[in-house]
Amino acid sequence: MLAIEGLTVRYSSSTALNSVSLAIPPVSLFGLTGPNGAGKTTLFRTISGLVRAAVGSIKWEGRPLQALTPGEIVRLGVSQVPEGRHVFKSLSVADNLLLGCWDSQHKVNCRRNLERIWEVFPELQRLRTRKAGSLSGGEQQMLAIGRALMTDPKLLMIDELSLGLAPIVTDCILEYLRQLPRQGVTVLLVEQNLRLVLETCNEAAVLESGTVRAHGPTEVLRQTVGVETYLGLSPHEELS
Repeated sequence: MLAIEGLTVRYSSSTALNSVSLAIPPVSLFGLTGPNGAGKTTLFRTISGLVRAAVGSIKWEGRPLQALTPGEIVRLGVSQVPEGRHVFKSLSVADNLLLGCWDSQHKVNCRRNLERIWEVFPELQRLRTRKAGSLSGGEQQMLAIGRALMTDPKLLMIDELSLGLAPIVTDCILEYLRQLPRQGVTVLLVEQNLRLVLETCNEAAVLESGTVRAHGPTEVLRQTVGVETYLGLSPHEELS
């Protein structure tokens, strides 16, 4: 389980996260949503060790993460797909994926994991010799997810999955992500599209101005007036 307690993150005089507490159940599909500037990406970067918290704790499977480097956190099974994909554009698709086997721990299963990526995203196998910079947005998102999966993650964090993607591409990727909890992987999905989160995830939290505004099973959140207001829906309008 990922346990976050009283997490506060500051940039100079600005507070990005204010006493955030969340418990992410194991092998679940958990959504984190909210408007721009809510602190979603900051939370991801703090979990990954790229940003240091001023106050609070983060534990993955009972182990504190705050004092660890990003590389050490990845070795514990925590992998992130950043917003904007950040693929290496001058490298081929295959070479981008192989970068996921960046240390001896991950090289052991490198070939097996590469074959799994080809099965999950056959488009990437077809494009394996192409430069990543020539791919479409959807293909680059698949590549970024594939690179993260090469590290054999137990916790896969994806930032703004649907950003700039056609709905049909988003649906294709989501169909695969829904299978991961059954394979022992916890998925933490940051997504500004609240409707997508409520329709896809088992449980979710809504962040606003660095604080948790709502948190619980998505079936419950769908009936919450505060969440409906956030969506701009009337209290009795259905989410379709």
